[in-house]
Order: sequence, then C-alpha cells, then structure tokens
Amino acid sequence: SSDLAGNQQKIIANEVERAKQEYAERTAQVTEQVVERISTIQANAAERANELTQRQAEVEADYQRERAEAERDLSERLTELRRQTNERSEELERRHNETLAGLLDDQSQSTEDYNRRRSDAERDYNERRTELVRASTERVQELERNHTDRLADLLEELPEAEQLRIIEGLDMERLVNVLEEMEFDDLADLLAEMPG
Repeated sequence: SSDLAGNQQKIIANEVERAKQEYAERTAQVTEQVVERISTIQANAAERANELTQRQAEVEADYQRERAEAERDLSERLTELRRQTNERSEELERRHNETLAGLLDDQSQSTEDYNRRRSDAERDYNERRTELVRASTERVQELERNHTDRLADLLEELPEAEQLRIIEGLDMERLVNVLEEMEFDDLADLLAEMPG
C-alpha cells in the first residue's frame, strides 16, 4: 500500500514537472512570436515613416518647383506688360508732340484756333494716357489674380499638414487672396487643422 502511494506521488510529480516544462516551452515560444511580431511591426513602421518622409519631400519639391514656375511666369508677363506699356506710352507721347509741332507750324490759324486745337490735343492725350494706365493696371491685376488661383490650386492638392506649413510662409495679403480662391471643402478642412 505504501509502495502504491509512493508510485502515485512520483507519477503526480512527473506530471507536474512535465506540465511546467511544457508551460515554459510554450511561454518561450509565445514570447519569441511576440518579439518577432513587434520587430516586424517596428520595421514596417520605420519603412512607412521613410516612405512618408520621402513622399513629403517629393510633394514639397513638386510644390516649390510649380510655385517657382508660376512666380517666374508672372514676373515674365509683368515685365512684358511693362515693356508694351512703355512702348505705347512713348508712341503716344511722340504723336502728341508731333501734333503740337504741327499746330505751331500752321501759320494760317488764329491764336484762338491754335489754343482750341491745342486744348483738344491735350485732352485727347490725357484721355489716352488714362486709358493706357487703366488697361495696364487691369492687366496686372488679372495676372496677379491668375497667379493666386494657380497657387490656390497647388495648395489644395497637398495634405493639410503641408498646407499649414506652406501658408505660414505667405504674407497676409497673399494668404487672404489664396484662401479666398480655395474650394469651400478644402478651406474648411484646412481651417479645422489650424491651431487656435
């Protein structure tokens, strides 16, 4: 009877030991799987972060390139407009001077006729100058408006975080103009991301 009890205790002890060993092995296996899974997650996260960083750099480079092109285009158009305006102004001035010279050379006219014709010539000259300045100013405003529209379109294509970073570099007048040209949904999303 005592031998039987002793054998039963040995069997129980062996079963307990075997269970402990299996538990330890299983725990080690699970731990290894968890560590491997965490390593994979970390590696994927690092790879994704690198991809996002690279994408951000590409988006920024694309934006800066297109913005530089827009700025250069605006500058070239304004330069050409100024050149054309100056040419037209010089031509208008030349014709006006020729008209005045012709009046002085006309000996058949009376002083009253001369004064009247000179007054008409001066009025015509001033009206043409005013129209030239008005047309030039309107063209400048149109070019700047088109430029602002282009910047707004570029800005709408960027992620909100990039939009926030870029608009921080715009002066207040340009910022207001750009925001006014953005689509309502894009503007609402951008305002929601802005602090304060």
